[in-house]
Amino acid sequence: MNIQDYISDGPGFNLFDPPALESRRAKLLALRALALDDPLTAGHQLELSLSVPPQNPDTRSRAVPRLPETVYETITTVLQLEHGIQTGVDLSSQVWTARLVKAPQTLVVLKIIQPSMLYLPDPEEPWMRRYASPKDVACGEAWAYDAMRAQQGVTIPYFFGVQTTVTPSQEPAWVLVLEYIPGLTFTELVKSGSIDDLKDFCRLGLDTMKAIVLAGMILPDLSASNFILTGKPSQRSVIVLDFSHMHPFAPDRDLGQAVLDEQCNFFGMFEDCGCGIGRKRLFQSTCGHRSQE
Repeated sequence: MNIQDYISDGPGFNLFDPPALESRRAKLLALRALALDDPLTAGHQLELSLSVPPQNPDTRSRAVPRLPETVYETITTVLQLEHGIQTGVDLSSQVWTARLVKAPQTLVVLKIIQPSMLYLPDPEEPWMRRYASPKDVACGEAWAYDAMRAQQGVTIPYFFGVQTTVTPSQEPAWVLVLEYIPGLTFTELVKSGSIDDLKDFCRLGLDTMKAIVLAGMILPDLSASNFILTGKPSQRSVIVLDFSHMHPFAPDRDLGQAVLDEQCNFFGMFEDCGCGIGRKRLFQSTCGHRSQE
């Protein structure tokens, strides 16, 4: 699907009109105050229409999470927030786990894009590079999941669609619904001291990065918290959790070189964590040979 089918025409106001910018910022700050007084909390319920993805035929894929009335392509159901994974201001989304009231054994992840809780437009910031409209944040990530449909259930979560909702403070917001996948982050693996787990993370992480590039995409967020190692030892995979600001790579870029570059960049988290392992050494000695497969 074309990204333009998802992305809005703009932020809804002129970024280079100071009075309009100040007015928009003031409104968002007022909404933020209300949101902080009446935040999303465990137990909050919301009714959503879920687009049930098909089972990925890949032999490595996980089963689609069990939902009520799964004979339908779209179901309307009530979800209840359970645990806040990422909450606060100046974030791309508020991330919560939630259970389906009619299928409490099923846990999903909600990424709620609440306008007042995003990074706000700042008249002091040149070119407003950090600001993106709520619709662009939500629908840009939805586009990325659709573009990576062949990897849903393998290296990325199954995606149940994007829609609008209303928060407890009565602020309209966007919400993405995703498969919940338990696993260990890179930081947790380093702390565990398991060499086998770290090798699996490296080896399978290369596969994941290659799959993303072969789909024509570049993943901006290569932080340690954006990847988890999941599955039993014989059925493991490295999963990407956040596709915020995902974008296509330049069409004139060499595909093979792009794969190598992004796989090497993947190991930057080893340097960032301070564990003393350089990305080039790790890439070459541990699993660099796989990049040629």
